[in-house]
Amino acid sequence: MTRLIHIALVIMASAVIAWFGEPLVRENTDFFLAIVTLFAVFAGFLVAVMSLGGDAIVGQSGSWAKLELSRDSAIARMNRARLLFYAYLAAASLILIVLAIQKSCYPVLMAALPIVNFLSLWFTTMGLLFSFALPTMLIGIQQSRIDREIERRRGESDASR
Repeated sequence: MTRLIHIALVIMASAVIAWFGEPLVRENTDFFLAIVTLFAVFAGFLVAVMSLGGDAIVGQSGSWAKLELSRDSAIARMNRARLLFYAYLAAASLILIVLAIQKSCYPVLMAALPIVNFLSLWFTTMGLLFSFALPTMLIGIQQSRIDREIERRRGESDASR
């Protein structure tokens, strides 16, 4: 339940930030290019986190039943990372549309610019706010790998006695 509240708060906060921030970035091409660059770096980091999460579960020792029990949590982590990746892609795609519209001479497209700016800023803000969970996710993955290695070595030590 707290996760849903957190998601709802991030979505609402992002909408408010986008609403008030849109006039500030309306004509700022450099801002949008910086966000695309930032999200490209974030996306690479996110792919690494998703890979580590999958590797951590596959490299786990023990019975198939133990592996199956940890599968659900690993898949849930990877699904959350996938949704964040989609937020990055949505923001980057909308920013590319903004950059194209800014150079347009069509009045209809120019009229749509504030709406597309708002949406791009909304997804950008959501992506940034949700990204604060990435270090915690990465630490959790690495901690579970370390814990499993400790258990494996403890089992080897007990077997050798």
